[in-house]
Amino acid sequence: MQDKSNSEINDLLQRFFDGKCTESEKKKVFDWLAKNKNEKVLKEFIRADFEQETHKLDIFRDLKADQWESILRDLNLDENSSVHNVTYQGELRLWQKQWFKLVAVILPLIIVSVVFLKYYEGLNSTPNTKEEVALVEKNTDKGRKKTITLPDKSTVILNSSSSIRFAKHFNAQDERVIFLQGEAFFEVEKNGKPFIVKTEDHEVMVLGTSFKVSGYKDNNNVNVAVATGIVKVSKAGVYEEKLLKGQKVIYDKETNKHEALEIDNWDKEFAWKDGVLIIDNAAFEDVIKALSDWYGVEIINVNYTPDRKNYMGRYENESLESVLVGLSYASRFRYEWKEGKLYIYNKE
Repeated sequence: MQDKSNSEINDLLQRFFDGKCTESEKKKVFDWLAKNKNEKVLKEFIRADFEQETHKLDIFRDLKADQWESILRDLNLDENSSVHNVTYQGELRLWQKQWFKLVAVILPLIIVSVVFLKYYEGLNSTPNTKEEVALVEKNTDKGRKKTITLPDKSTVILNSSSSIRFAKHFNAQDERVIFLQGEAFFEVEKNGKPFIVKTEDHEVMVLGTSFKVSGYKDNNNVNVAVATGIVKVSKAGVYEEKLLKGQKVIYDKETNKHEALEIDNWDKEFAWKDGVLIIDNAAFEDVIKALSDWYGVEIINVNYTPDRKNYMGRYENESLESVLVGLSYASRFRYEWKEGKLYIYNKE
């Protein structure tokens, strides 16, 4: 959006308020509105609408009388004020131009609030409206994985402690949007519609390809890796990368920086979906976390001091007991189970 001329921006805003934008254009408007530095352009757009006396900002059509009363109260106006002639019956009319400067300051805030309300109401509203977007949710418990076939025949393999949400009428949407928490591998069927995976702060867009997205909330990194095809990865206002087969991007939440790399260990990125646990140059605490997540158990290191810095291992559909026997022998620690929890100690 920031590279568009003011004329192009105004055209896009007008199409948006007239209800003529595509879904992708709507997203551009939302991203643009979210940037404070664009407030001046937005005010000029509003000013032009008032001066031309067209007043066709259709975004206000759904505002109820009590909502307008609230807006007037925010302007410190009462029912006897001359600006109380504000009405809206298919179009917005403000007859008292002496109030324009005041309204022009407040209006951008109102617009942004209403825009975001209208955009997300399908996801968050109570089931009272006919236009509500019904969502389907699929999730996995800790230590479990699940394969899901979407309505468009695309396949999702959910890793442990993960979830996805998508529209019940998935194929009827202009875009195939999946909301992901945790980690998943996607094999996308081509049907001409964009396939978009959204995490807490990232977006991955494809048409037909296979890739993984990992974005656990308690993990400092977001990782996107491509097995086949091409994907576009972005974080609004921070970066955008196009990835080819065999490439990945790693984003660091703490530094707000990302790095695009070639995949050097395919098993590490993708083997989990086939039941293979890969330990690759991991510190002991990371090994414990990986085992805990993989098998769905709580593991507590009581007093064991690792005798090495990095651990390696490949475990294909092995039981936790089998992994512990080999690992404890090689690393010289002992373990025991108490009330469903695994405790690790120095070997006596």
